[in-house]
Amino acid sequence: MAWQTGMAGVALWRIVVAGAVMGVGAGMTLMPAMTTATRGLPPDRLPGASTALNTAPSVTTRLAASAGTALLSVVPASAGPSPAGFRLTRTVTAALLLLGVLSARRLPGRSAAG
Repeated sequence: MAWQTGMAGVALWRIVVAGAVMGVGAGMTLMPAMTTATRGLPPDRLPGASTALNTAPSVTTRLAASAGTALLSVVPASAGPSPAGFRLTRTVTAALLLLGVLSARRLPGRSAAG
């Protein structure tokens, strides 16, 4: 999406498909992450874990969304109103996503016996 936005001659369907792929990817990662976080807990601890997982991320998500929105509002404003500003914004977004993926890969994984 970063390389297609604002480019002359790019078909709208390509941008829509790229957005759909990003949305599906987000949906395919959120639920497995929550499941993995609670997998090894005993049943009596699941209600508390569910509450913690739904409360803490929502606060973090709101803060991160606010900071991300501010950052991604400043980037195109500094680049000007040309399509290059939108491409730069998408590229910065992709870079932030890559940082998140690299961080997630460092999370402890399941053991071979698990």
